[in-house]
Amino acid sequence: MPLMGVCLSALFLSAFGSFPFPFMRLSIATASFIMVVAPIATHALANAAYRASTPKPEPLIYDAIKEEGGGS
Repeated sequence: MPLMGVCLSALFLSAFGSFPFPFMRLSIATASFIMVVAPIATHALANAAYRASTPKPEPLIYDAIKEEGGGS
């Protein structure tokens, strides 16, 4: 991830001045946030695409959402 590269750059380069730790903390916090939120957002997009009134692919071999009574 590029944010971890920023973290390492802040640690080893003098371009960030004498205060590399705020850059390191911010990049680690942002990377952690993205790793937590990305699967949730992907699931929400997939659920919205399933519920949209677009044509479904036919023949649909197995539809787990329809069989299980489907999502929220």
